[in-house]
Amino acid sequence: AHFRLIWGGVMLFGLIFGLLGIKPVPVILAAQVANGMLLPFMAALLLLAVNNPQLLPKAHCNGTLGNLSGGGVLWVCTLLGMQNLIKAAQTLFFWEITPDMSWMLSAAISSLLTITVVWQIIRQ
Repeated sequence: AHFRLIWGGVMLFGLIFGLLGIKPVPVILAAQVANGMLLPFMAALLLLAVNNPQLLPKAHCNGTLGNLSGGGVLWVCTLLGMQNLIKAAQTLFFWEITPDMSWMLSAAISSLLTITVVWQIIRQ
């Protein structure tokens, strides 16, 4: 029942947008920016939370393999999030960034965030 309600709401929203002639591109770009900004931080907070013995009993905290996997997920989330942010910035501000430079910038920021989170986990 909830699925059909959500599905119907999405269809109705699309119909209203279409009938009113509203272009959804700015909304899509805003969603991309929000996703690019929030997803890496949510992944980082989750990784920190599952390693915090004050939140979880020590027996349920991540081990080495879980932390390596979580660090990899965090790195990929940040990399993809930065790519979304860069693409949105290029569209909004008409920036010209080569794909190579875009990936290098994303990889550098992703690595810095991942190293910072892993450092916090090691310090605990």
